[in-house]
Amino acid sequence: MELWQRFTQRARRSILTAHSESSEMRQDAIGTEHLLLGLLRLGAGTAHGILQDLGVDTSALEADVRSTAEQGSGEGVPDQISFTLTAQRVLQTAYATAGEMADQHIGTEHILLALAQEGEGMTHGILRQHNVSADRVGPALRKLRDEGEPVEPAAAQGSDLQRPRTGIEALSSDRIPPAVGPYSQAIRAGDLIFCSGVIGLSPETKKLVEGPFEDEVRQVMSNLKALLEDCGSGLNRVVKTTVFLADIEQFPAFNEIYAEYFDEAPPARSTVQVAALPLGARLEVEAIAIA
Repeated sequence: MELWQRFTQRARRSILTAHSESSEMRQDAIGTEHLLLGLLRLGAGTAHGILQDLGVDTSALEADVRSTAEQGSGEGVPDQISFTLTAQRVLQTAYATAGEMADQHIGTEHILLALAQEGEGMTHGILRQHNVSADRVGPALRKLRDEGEPVEPAAAQGSDLQRPRTGIEALSSDRIPPAVGPYSQAIRAGDLIFCSGVIGLSPETKKLVEGPFEDEVRQVMSNLKALLEDCGSGLNRVVKTTVFLADIEQFPAFNEIYAEYFDEAPPARSTVQVAALPLGARLEVEAIAIA
């Protein structure tokens, strides 16, 4: 199941609000400060209840975040939601925390706890100033659970956020790191599967593989292979790929390894150099395949 689909309705609303906050501050990506503002602006939900139980003045907390948050000089966050490295780490922690608690969905409480656990960045300092720490949020959350307080509802099957488009099915693979944001790892439309761009994240560490460029290429191709197989297709059914390189001079090294995965009747391909890729990746590959 995609990470975005795991969020409760309120958690999704908080992230979309964070996107709006970041854009208004003319930042290029959502940071932890925007995630916290998204939670605070909801004014409801389990995270808000926990803050109230801890005696936190949420209005003062919001004011401190706004007064400290940096104003950017860019055009704001693009339509495609993106996150800073620290914000990505927070969302991954929230995902892991929900799993440890055997929760099927990621709620605002998991995001709040992950923010409190994050030891870097401006948000960490502000939360500490308001006496919000993992040592206090964790027990408060467990107390709510012990008292039988209702957890946040999952996104309704018929909601606008989750209603499937006719003839379109979201697909994913548990063998590669989950998507972070409102996009699917892959989409099936009719007899075709459209794979989102894949980068060289290690399934074990959820971080980019370290080492030479060739290691990153092999991880990208391994991730793409796993995604296609788990979506009911395979590398031998790919009809088109698009390759994004941060440095076009690395094309020969990429091409040599790429050829190992498509040794017969390789698919159509486009290759472009780009200014930058997510997480500092040197390579990203997307694909279209027959189901």
